Amino acid sequence: MKYSRFLGFVVAAISLSAYVIFAISIYTLQSSFAVLASAEGEKPPIRMNMDINPSTGAATLTFLADVRNEGFLDLFALLKLKLLSEDRRVIAEGSDSGQVSLRSTDVLMVKMTLSREDAEKYLSGTAKAILYVLLEYRTFFNLIGIAISLEMATVG
Repeated sequence: MKYSRFLGFVVAAISLSAYVIFAISIYTLQSSFAVLASAEGEKPPIRMNMDINPSTGAATLTFLADVRNEGFLDLFALLKLKLLSEDRRVIAEGSDSGQVSLRSTDVLMVKMTLSREDAEKYLSGTAKAILYVLLEYRTFFNLIGIAISLEMATVG
């Protein structure tokens, strides 16, 4: 009788701990994703710069994403980008990831280089391109996470 009562207490303590850890993890993910919605007048959370090499004509697209951890646990962030042709051929791709500590900010940087031909074709608007974006946040030893993926098409 004593062992079953003790075992019941242990099971209840483990269950309660799991609920608390899950709640803290969800709060960390939600609060960090919520800061992606920038307030008016603030810089956007994901920015892009384009540089063209004058000698080769190749274009380098640099994407910067601010990741702020407003939660109670460390946060693992992943930004993955692909530039696709209309027939879904990969033109360029890149990714960056990082561990963001409690109450801190990190910047993920993804660089993609396009050849001169691809830059002229897709960046001038003569052909359609699709930008695939995946932003993933994970916490609690990468066991709990949330991800957003989207595709944005250009007009060509």
